[in-house]
Parts: sequence; structure tokens; C-alpha cells
Amino acid sequence: MVNKNKSKKMRALTGLGKYVFFAVFICIVTSCQHSKNNINENSDEEFILIINEKQNKLEIQNKESGNSFVINDESGRFSNPQISPNKENIAFIYPFEFEELGYVYIYNVNSNEKREVNLISLLYGTDDYVDKTPFELVWLNEALLLVKLGHGHGTIGYSNEIFYFNIENNDSGKLLTTCDFIEKINISNNMLEIILIREDDVIKDVERNEAARATTVIDCSEIYQLINNGEILELELDF
Repeated sequence: MVNKNKSKKMRALTGLGKYVFFAVFICIVTSCQHSKNNINENSDEEFILIINEKQNKLEIQNKESGNSFVINDESGRFSNPQISPNKENIAFIYPFEFEELGYVYIYNVNSNEKREVNLISLLYGTDDYVDKTPFELVWLNEALLLVKLGHGHGTIGYSNEIFYFNIENNDSGKLLTTCDFIEKINISNNMLEIILIREDDVIKDVERNEAARATTVIDCSEIYQLINNGEILELELDF
């Protein structure tokens, strides 16, 4: 009797194991499908941007012809690609990994050409090692990128500087500095939005919102004026 009961329990567990295995199998397949179909599609654009996070692949597909072109399939992560306002260029950072120095890449949709930009060398005027790396990109217009730079090594991935880069003539320079730390930049409705974390709070657990934050917006017309005049904005906020 004891052996018989044990046998029933084992069969019951075996049956349950089949269901568990089947559920896990579905989850894996579904996960793979989702990772492959992370698509950025806009009705105003002539292309579809396909981001395959599982394979670290960035691909573009022409809507009309259906032809695809791989923008990046090298090992390692890349940043979220940014499409220029005129839909002609795509910018991203690669590699985009912890304690790795990244490069800015510009892919032209019309020519299918990709170029690497050593932004640190341009900004600092040297090919020597500089412990800086791009963390975030936003398009100011069709030719100008705003770039948030931070330390390439260390546990804190924040910066207190924003630079600009002109993809047409390689003109670049510092645009903004602050004594606090820049968490995120974004451009919307012709306004530059900057989210700051108070300097004294940067080592706190920002995921739990323990750090004090402040947001400011700057009209893009003021940004153009700063660039044209070669001026640097010193940003100070009250938290």
C-alpha cells in the first residue's frame, strides 16, 4: 500500500510537470516573438525600425519594397535609436554597456551608410584616453544632436554636462553645465526638458525615488543662440 500511494503521487507530479513544461515552453516562444517584434513604425516614415534585443540587432525595413538592411548586429547592447526630424538619419550609441566607452553612430536612410563618430576625440581635441562616454542622444534639428556625457567608468551613470554635435560639419562643443546631475534629456514641442537629481542625493537609490529631482525646460531658440554665440549655460535649480 505504501508503494502504491507513492506511485500515485509520482504520477501526479509527473502530470503536473507536463503542464509546467508546456507553460514554460509557451512563455519562451512568446518571449522570443516579442523580442523579435520590437518595432518602431510611424505612418509618416517610409521605413520600419526593427529592434531585436535578444540578438542585439538593429534593422531597417523599407515599407514599399520590403527590403531590409542591418544597421547593427555586433555583440553587445546599443542605445535606443533616435530618428532625426526629417527621417533621414538614425543615431545611436554603441557599445552601450556598463563601464565601456561608447561611440556615436549615424546611419543615413537614403544612402544605407553608417559612420562612426569618436565624439570624445572631437570634443576634447585628443585621441588620448578620456574617461567620458555618451549616455543619451536627442535631435535638436535635422543636423544637430544634443549629447549627455558621463564618466565611462564607475557606478554612477549620470552627467552634469550636455554637448552638441553637428553631423554635417562635425562642429561640436559644450552647451550646458550644472552642479547637479542630469538624469534625462528630451525635446518636445520645441522645448528641451532636463530632469536633474540633486548632487547630494545622487548616491541614493533613485529607483525608489529617494533622490530629490527637479525639471526645467529651455526654449530651443535659446539653445540655438547659445551654440551660435559659443556660450555655455550654467544651470542652477532650487530643489
